[in-house]
Amino acid sequence: MRNEAIYKAIPSFLIATVISIDSWSPVVSERLYTISRTSGVNIVNASPLSENHHDIQSTGESQVVSSDTANTLKWSYSTGNFANSSPSVGADGTVYVGSGDNKLDAIDPNGRLKWSYKIGGLVSSSPTIDADGTVYVGSDDFNLYVINPSGRLKWSYTIGGYLFSSPVIGADGTVYLGSDDGKLYAINHNGTLKWSYSTGSILYFSPAIGADGTVYIGSDDGKLYAINHNGTLKWSYSTGSNLYSSPSIGPDGTVYIASDDGKLYAINHNGTLKWSYPTGSNLYSSPTIGPDGTVYLASDDGKLYAINSYGTLTWSYSTGSNLYSSPTIGPDGTVYLASDDGKLYAINPYGTLTWSYSTGSNLYSSPTIGPDGTVYIVSDDGKLFAVK
Repeated sequence: MRNEAIYKAIPSFLIATVISIDSWSPVVSERLYTISRTSGVNIVNASPLSENHHDIQSTGESQVVSSDTANTLKWSYSTGNFANSSPSVGADGTVYVGSGDNKLDAIDPNGRLKWSYKIGGLVSSSPTIDADGTVYVGSDDFNLYVINPSGRLKWSYTIGGYLFSSPVIGADGTVYLGSDDGKLYAINHNGTLKWSYSTGSILYFSPAIGADGTVYIGSDDGKLYAINHNGTLKWSYSTGSNLYSSPSIGPDGTVYIASDDGKLYAINHNGTLKWSYPTGSNLYSSPTIGPDGTVYLASDDGKLYAINSYGTLTWSYSTGSNLYSSPTIGPDGTVYLASDDGKLYAINPYGTLTWSYSTGSNLYSSPTIGPDGTVYIVSDDGKLFAVK
């Protein structure tokens, strides 16, 4: 039987791995506690801020314009339980967030609840928002839910395992997502299966889609997989350890992936190694790519690394604690980062602090930027903060 006390101690995307208290160990508990859910926001054919690290290539660069650099709390909203997945924001400013109470909440730009949809399990992934406002979200009840903007179910699709990965929507409307059963699923926009591809292990994080339609996804077997748009393997690349992050694709087609061996890998589009950069500790954060090609990466050593496209360090910034979330970049180059010390950091492109905001609780999710420049972050105590 599930133990909610243990569930609250681990980031939501791995909660579903706890099958019974008898199979749990303190070692596994401590290990999984350090693994964070990746950032999610916006994709091609999507609203200004929906899922998958701000765009289809999962670069992490926001397309909305920040109106100022203040760090004032606009409002906060309490969900019904702990929440560690990143919020997503629609074109109209509606904020969507899931939590441990098995609900997806839609909150208006003033912090008021618009509607809440009851789901059959924990909401373990960040929502994805399509161009027409349709919301796609996965749950640990093995289902992908597709909900219209008014909060009613359009359709659902049952996967063969838990859904930790957030959905990604391709240019043709195909929905891609990974599952605990080790498969990458491609689902048609009408809710029927297009194809599935089986990797060697669990898929915790979201895929990224290249300009030619190639789908890239990292697996717990330590491999980065490149899958053709018809569901066949293009190539795979083995890193030194497990992959607990989403890949990001640079403008030249370079695929960046962070590994648990502490290295950032830059892989050419043909599957060969371009370079790798060793950080000071394990990596659970997805890489974020700035407009100038700089790759930003948060590490378990508490540092944000800025690495140029040649694989050398530009600068690093130390926060007050471990970093499990992925950075988000505003159009002005500001890097927003959440830390385990409970603070939201805004760091300028030169590596110095612009401002920070303390939420009072641990932060495992990644920041999301709304259409008006408001920065949204969810804390471990189940609160959604709107900071501007």
